[in-house]
Amino acid sequence: MSKKKVVKTAPIIEQFVDLASTQRELADELGAKFLEFCNSYLNEKCVITRSEFAYQNSFLPVNLSIEAHTKKPTSFMSSVSAYVGNVSFELSYNAQGEEYDDDHFKDELVKFLNK
Repeated sequence: MSKKKVVKTAPIIEQFVDLASTQRELADELGAKFLEFCNSYLNEKCVITRSEFAYQNSFLPVNLSIEAHTKKPTSFMSSVSAYVGNVSFELSYNAQGEEYDDDHFKDELVKFLNK
């Protein structure tokens, strides 16, 4: 009885795993930058509440959603959002103070990310 050689993986599978790992690392880095932006944009501490990939049923790139809110949420919350490429950013904040505009939020976020 001859033993069959077992192939554990293939180079293309290894590349796919490396790509997924790199994608997660970039998402974490982007989440950290977004958190830094939110802290300075609102001038108060924020927390990331969601950072996840939205996979689609096609060959389109995956979407990434990152959400943050102020560390001390109240019942008077509002939010601003921005879509940059295939990444969705949303920031929830206490609406008793200043109201923020989605377009201004996106402009400031893009400027911050390009620093």
